[in-house]
Amino acid sequence: MKNNPSENKKIFFRNKLSIRQVLILWGAGISVFIAILILVVVSVSTLDTLREKIYSDIDISASKILAAVDWREHTPLIDEDLVDIDEDTTYAICDGVGNIYTGHIPAGIDKDSFKDITETKKLSVNNKKYYVKKVILKDKNTYEDTEKNNEYFLYVFLDSHEMTLMFKNVARIVSIAALISVIIMILTSIFVSRYLADPITRLSESTARAIKTRDYAKPLSLDKNNIYLEIYELSESYEYLMKQVKKTIDAQRRFNCNISHELRTPVTVLIAQCENAKKHTNDESVLKTIEVIERQTGRIKDLITNLFELSRIEIEGSGDDIESVSIDDVIVAICDDISFIKDRDDLFNLNLESINIMANTVLIYTMLRNLTDNAVRYSADDGVVDIRLHRDTEFIRISIRDYGIGIDSDILESIFEPFYRAEGSRSSEGFGLGLPLADRIASLYGGKIEVKSKPGEGSEFTVILPEIL
Repeated sequence: MKNNPSENKKIFFRNKLSIRQVLILWGAGISVFIAILILVVVSVSTLDTLREKIYSDIDISASKILAAVDWREHTPLIDEDLVDIDEDTTYAICDGVGNIYTGHIPAGIDKDSFKDITETKKLSVNNKKYYVKKVILKDKNTYEDTEKNNEYFLYVFLDSHEMTLMFKNVARIVSIAALISVIIMILTSIFVSRYLADPITRLSESTARAIKTRDYAKPLSLDKNNIYLEIYELSESYEYLMKQVKKTIDAQRRFNCNISHELRTPVTVLIAQCENAKKHTNDESVLKTIEVIERQTGRIKDLITNLFELSRIEIEGSGDDIESVSIDDVIVAICDDISFIKDRDDLFNLNLESINIMANTVLIYTMLRNLTDNAVRYSADDGVVDIRLHRDTEFIRISIRDYGIGIDSDILESIFEPFYRAEGSRSSEGFGLGLPLADRIASLYGGKIEVKSKPGEGSEFTVILPEIL
């Protein structure tokens, strides 16, 4: 089944954003949307009001001018003292060919730009905006339109600068008010998000701290009298869960301690009895049988040790024995031990930087020993294992490379599972616990193990640990 890209995007954002960030973003988004909506509504309504105001003022001015027109011999004359219009309004009476009889037109306006208009029109001249209204004059004496060859027109010009400035001032005030509203809503969102998200953040931090430190008994640092009901119930469930986890872990520790003693005691007795039996017989067949029993008992002892070590790491983590560990010294010690056992001085090629980390020495030794034993086990008798230790920006890398049988790509993901063994490795000794144990230890310190392998060419296991431990 194919993943939905949009759903993947939603999951990505949910994983990357905290509740506080989501609340703040929602508050900011809604406030910005409302502010933009207010600006648009106010702008549109103000523009409509301004347009109606302009049209109304120019109509009123035209009516006042028409009332002051006096016809003499079919020619319109105006006594300017009788015309009461605003300072931003001018007028002119022209004949059919554009000659001005009375009044004047604003400077910069060409006669041809307005003489053919049929309704109120807007003109832009020298960064100024004018509204022009044209009225056909009627002779008061005859109440008829002037003859076509001797017709007159009244042109009224309204300078809209003052009204436009007023509109801009209103828009500026609304913008400032909208901005203040956005700021207030964002601040409110921050306050509300902090009030709501802080308890959840503390729950999350407490959970992470409990997992990291294995301390499940530490109570929440939360004022339960000052939180919402749902968060209060969540905190109660969290504390109950932590108590149950602690009980389970304590029971597991007691079980491990008891069962470890019960299992190791008979195995130790068997090994001791085998050693004692070999001293009291010289029969070759009996000695061979005793060696088989001794070897298999030793394997059982190793299995018990690995199982309980894996269980201890899963439950207790790295423990309290943290100290400065020289990784290069640990690698050299491991290689010396294995070289002595194999009686080979040329078994390892080492390329090591001097690197120290704060960790549990036993765990680091166990991790590297298991990986090195694994590389030697699956190499040829005369094979060589390359080990490299170096820093890489933010990480420490430990690469262990063998040139043995290799691993099929389809089973690479399974080799870190407990008791898993590939088909080609079932004839060799081991229980399939070395790699899982090494992987758990690397994960314990925030690292991982990467594997590159090709059948017949060998394998390379790389431990990647963070620089700061």
